[in-house]
Amino acid sequence: MFYDKIASIARLTPETADTDKERYGAVGNYEAIDINIQPATAELTAVSDGVYGQTFRAFVAVSGIMVGDRVTVSGTGDVFTVKGVDDLFFSPIPHLELVLWKGNP
Repeated sequence: MFYDKIASIARLTPETADTDKERYGAVGNYEAIDINIQPATAELTAVSDGVYGQTFRAFVAVSGIMVGDRVTVSGTGDVFTVKGVDDLFFSPIPHLELVLWKGNP
């Protein structure tokens, strides 16, 4: 698999001062992961209730990414929200396929 971008992953966590509020914080060792982001097909956009031009498919070689996580691409500053995760972490090429939405962060 060809990973052409570097991204960081952030997850909503409760604030220490007020546990009723949440904010995005870095996730463990996911500050510089390799990722490949492609425009979603029309079928994937329709199935995920996405919007054409704002729905993307991504491939990563790490596990542990969850729906709701925020993906920030290094260099471009593009911010995506994970809408779906397809866990294909088995032979011959273990990876995750993500459905990403690029909207207002």
